[in-house]
Amino acid sequence: PKVHPRGARPSSLRGISRQTPLLTNGAARDLPALLQLVRVVDGQTKHQTTTPTTGTPLSPEEQRALLSFLRLL
Repeated sequence: PKVHPRGARPSSLRGISRQTPLLTNGAARDLPALLQLVRVVDGQTKHQTTTPTTGTPLSPEEQRALLSFLRLL
C-alpha cells in the first residue's frame, strides 16, 4: 500500500465494511479481525501494540456494538 511521506493518513470510514485488508500493513483481513486487535492502554485506544498482551482488549459486547455501527457506514 502507498503510505504518505508523513505517515499513514486517516481516511473516511464510509464503506469500511467493504474494504479489505484493513491497516496499511494488511494485519486485519476484516472488521472482526481489526476489533480483536484493539487494546486500551493507559486510557488510549490502540489498534496494535508491541505485544498482544499489552492493554485491555475490547469486550465481546463492545466489539459487537462497534461492528454493528461500522457496518452501517
